[in-house]
Amino acid sequence: MTNISYQPTEGLTYDPEDERYWSLPALDMEIRRAFEICHGCRMCFKYCDSFPSLFKLLDERYDGDVRELDDADIAGVMDACFQCKLCEVQCPYTPRDGHEFQLDFPKLVHRYNANKRLREPATLRDKVLADPDATGQMARLSFGMANAMNKVPLHRMLMEKVLGIHKDKLLPDFASKTFEAWADENGRIQQDPPAEVVLFQTCYVQNNEPDIGKDVLEVLDKNQVKTACVRGLVCCGMPAWEHGDLTTLRENAKINLSILYPHVKAGRRCWWSTQPAV
Repeated sequence: MTNISYQPTEGLTYDPEDERYWSLPALDMEIRRAFEICHGCRMCFKYCDSFPSLFKLLDERYDGDVRELDDADIAGVMDACFQCKLCEVQCPYTPRDGHEFQLDFPKLVHRYNANKRLREPATLRDKVLADPDATGQMARLSFGMANAMNKVPLHRMLMEKVLGIHKDKLLPDFASKTFEAWADENGRIQQDPPAEVVLFQTCYVQNNEPDIGKDVLEVLDKNQVKTACVRGLVCCGMPAWEHGDLTTLRENAKINLSILYPHVKAGRRCWWSTQPAV
């Protein structure tokens, strides 16, 4: 039996513009090569469940042979990644470090999810989690009911069955008013702001924690930094991309860039308000 080489296969690419990116045989070669490297290294055993799941499969079911992993096994490993990227930071084999193995596990998961999304319809869970702005709008229309129901055990059990969101996962509340609406009411939005800085509040601040954006403005005001907000910004698209939806990522990026670029061109800086992991 020929051993799997740690060296990059002909299917190595992390670029969606490369036609190999969308080739399933090329992707499979890279997945099994990456799994073989991780199986031999095991530095990332302490991070997300992707790695313990992989190691358990190889140790207890397949006697260390990554070629025996089936599609369901691979799907389970990939689905456990939530793109914290700690493995890439610690990995000694990355393109960032110039290593010959050129291993970037989070980008490999992105590639896997993009191919899956191309060939399979999005699940209800993916649709809900990939569009924070729509979810926030629906929650506001519930007049607080969404926040209340998210604390009801029976409802959370139902959500786990329908959406795959664990019943014990702490979920953030939705704000009754968006950050943009508050900014508009308080004169922070201007068509052509005479400002040094324009704030990109992020969808989490927009829909869940407007106080973070308010605090950012207060700190900037205290330091005499002229700051303004703008209308129409949307989610950056990362939640969609994490579910393999490159199309929505590009659409959202175009919207935000069309709004922010004129301010950048005018010499203003764009600040991103802090977005905690949820």
